[in-house]
Amino acid sequence: MVDEYTAWLIGLILAISANIISNLGLNFQKKAHSRREEKSKKHQQLQEQLQQQQHRKQPNAYHRQESESISEREHPIPLEPINENKAVVSSEHDGSGESEGNNGSYVCDPVWLLGLFLQVLGALLDFAALGYAPQSVVAPLGSLTLVVNVFISPFMHDEKPSMKTIFATGIIICGAAITVAASP
Repeated sequence: MVDEYTAWLIGLILAISANIISNLGLNFQKKAHSRREEKSKKHQQLQEQLQQQQHRKQPNAYHRQESESISEREHPIPLEPINENKAVVSSEHDGSGESEGNNGSYVCDPVWLLGLFLQVLGALLDFAALGYAPQSVVAPLGSLTLVVNVFISPFMHDEKPSMKTIFATGIIICGAAITVAASP
């Protein structure tokens, strides 16, 4: 059997670990969302450029040149493969298993799945921490996810915390430490 102080310490370590792991999971999921949004914007820009190029290539209806051959005009049959949905499939592919026009589901994104796994693991560790330490110790440590995010986000998302954020993070650390130290 574990004595009371050791159980409290195990609960404390589990709760802190749970918050770090859960926050890592959240940041991995945010990274997956950001990548998907960036990919979508790039695809939209490419589509707009393609439309502009096609618009420039289309001859003016009033000044059509008779010497223009079919190879110079837009071909009436798409030269790209056609999928089951009758949509033209682009031959450009980024190697990630997804076409640029269809980003697929988040469930197929390994970075997003890693984030989900870490969040579930964090929740399970938090639940286990409640078996060793009282809720009055484990609950205030939940605020440490904000603290962890201040340290992780500059590396994963190139987000620089402001001085106000750093000051608020210091207050959170002090509050969590006082609450845990004063708990029974």
